[in-house]
Amino acid sequence: MAMNETQQRALAAQAIKAWGDAALVAPFSVAYPGLQLADGYAVMNHLHQHRVQLGWAPVGRKIGFTNTTIWQRYGVHHPIWGWVYDRTLLPAPTSHSEGYTCALGGLLQPRIEPEIVLCFDRTPPASDDPHELWSAVAWVAHGFELVQSHYPEWRFSAADAVVFGALHGCLMVGPRVPAQALASRPEDAVAALAGLQITLQRHGDQGWEDCDQGRGSNVLGNPLLAVAHLQRQLAREGGPLIQAGEVVTTGTVTDAHAVAPGQSWRTQVRGLGLPGLQVRFSDAVATGPGHRS
Repeated sequence: MAMNETQQRALAAQAIKAWGDAALVAPFSVAYPGLQLADGYAVMNHLHQHRVQLGWAPVGRKIGFTNTTIWQRYGVHHPIWGWVYDRTLLPAPTSHSEGYTCALGGLLQPRIEPEIVLCFDRTPPASDDPHELWSAVAWVAHGFELVQSHYPEWRFSAADAVVFGALHGCLMVGPRVPAQALASRPEDAVAALAGLQITLQRHGDQGWEDCDQGRGSNVLGNPLLAVAHLQRQLAREGGPLIQAGEVVTTGTVTDAHAVAPGQSWRTQVRGLGLPGLQVRFSDAVATGPGHRS
């Protein structure tokens, strides 16, 4: 049974406090066994409004659990979404070759996800045809999303995950390549997005070591179809549709991997004209991830 508005507000107060304190909490679905996905989005909206009141500005969306190969591992069997904000979209590094430096302070149990990031020059259609979706793409980039979990050992239901903005921590976006520079024909772009391969590497004692590898097709068959899925969901539920200019990160092509201060990670991208990305993590608290005021 869905929660009533009073229950949702009470749960939202707990979530806002946990977020503000950067605290771990037991999954809300334990205390509220009837917690449904709609409840999670209602609570997320309260947290979203709280952030907006603090001066956070939404600049795009993150779509999570689009990688069907990891559904069983996490016990979440459908995509979810949350907001990307000006304070979670990290400024581009001064030099792409040097990569990002990212502060982990304030993020809980952070994990890294290599993703494809899209921006549209008009509202993308809620179409299952990726060629139609490609016609609305302004630019494409490779990015890292850092996800985090307020729940111990990353154990939660889908509704729990939605409560804290679909686990979004921060987003790093590589060079933004205009759509026309990647492919002149829609069919070539669609095929390349599905067929691209990303290798995720961590720097260890022996140098760079492969940690994981994934394809664009892991993301609902094609990253463009992740956008289609979200547009249909938002249209069905009366939510705010993705608009022109929004940054949309479409979901990890690999599993999510735990990161720690002092580590360096990078990617190699094959099959699409996007450069890889590199990041080094520190334990500082910055005005991006972990900044809650």
